[in-house]
Amino acid sequence: MACELRKPLIVHEKEAQDDLIKILDEFGNRLPPVVIHSFTGSVEQGIKYIEKGFYLGITGYICKDKSDGGIRRLLSERILPLDKLLVETDSPFMYPNMRASKLPLHVKDSLTERSMNFVNRYCTFQRNEPCALPAIVELIAGFLGQRPEDVALATAFNALKLFGLSQ
Repeated sequence: MACELRKPLIVHEKEAQDDLIKILDEFGNRLPPVVIHSFTGSVEQGIKYIEKGFYLGITGYICKDKSDGGIRRLLSERILPLDKLLVETDSPFMYPNMRASKLPLHVKDSLTERSMNFVNRYCTFQRNEPCALPAIVELIAGFLGQRPEDVALATAFNALKLFGLSQ
C-alpha cells in the first residue's frame, strides 16, 4: 500500500466523488496523503476533499472552468488553502488557453509575457506541456490575488513535502 512506501495516493476522479469518498473512508486514518489529480469539480466537492485533508491538483482546466461554482471560486474566495494546492500539467491534456473569453481581465493581466511565450512557443497543437506550469501558477495567483512567486513557493513546498523530496 502507498502508506508503506511513504508515497501519496493520487486519484483521478470524474463525477464519482460520493463513491470515491465512500471507498477511501473504509481505510480511515491508514491512508497516505491523498491528491485529487486534475480537480475539475464544484466548490462543494472541493470543500469535502479539503475537509478530509486532501490536496487538490490544479491544471490548465482553470481556463476552461466556466461555472460559477468551480475551481475559480475555490481560489478567488480563498476556500482552497495554499497548503493543500498542487500545480499540475496533466500533459498533454488541459491546455491552458490564456485567451479564453471567460477569463477575468484581472487574471489575464496577471500573466507575464515570458510565460505566455513559453506556452505559445512550446505547447504545440494546443498540447499541455510542463513548460506551461509557470502560466498555470500565474493564473492561480491571479485568481487568489497573490504574487506568482508566493504561489510557486508554496506549491513547490507542498510537492517536496508530499513526495518526501525534502529529506
